[in-house]
Amino acid sequence: MEEQPNFFGPSCNNWTLEEQADLFDISLSGLNKWIGEGFPAKGSLKEKIRWVRENRPLASDNTLTEARRMKIEVETQLRRFDLLIKTGELIQRSEVVNLFTDRVMIMRSGLINFHRVIEAKMMGRDFSELGGIVKAEGKSLLERYSRRSGPLLPKDEKK
Repeated sequence: MEEQPNFFGPSCNNWTLEEQADLFDISLSGLNKWIGEGFPAKGSLKEKIRWVRENRPLASDNTLTEARRMKIEVETQLRRFDLLIKTGELIQRSEVVNLFTDRVMIMRSGLINFHRVIEAKMMGRDFSELGGIVKAEGKSLLERYSRRSGPLLPKDEKK
């Protein structure tokens, strides 16, 4: 019986396991795992490709069961994240950036105007009061910088 022409190159019936593993770009142990799952090591190239398409989603080395398990794990993790967001335990990066930017602006404007505030508060006062005024203004600026706002507010304080 004459072998039909193979349009995929030389016949793969005599290929070694190493050559077949190389064809599908997997390790030899990965190919042995496939063989245990029903891969046609002695079949035609067409049979091999059909088996890979049907049993290897996205050409991964995972079985369909493993892929489903991973999908369930990812969906579970996403639900956990949603719950953490809803309970306020997790906030988006953009919110953190906005909070940080707001706080930096509070400190920046406070420090830029610090000398003006001190000058205004010193009007008509004795120089001996300077330390207390500077300390009080510094403490006020620190409290404005440290004040909780937005998603950092406790639930009972949110609007």
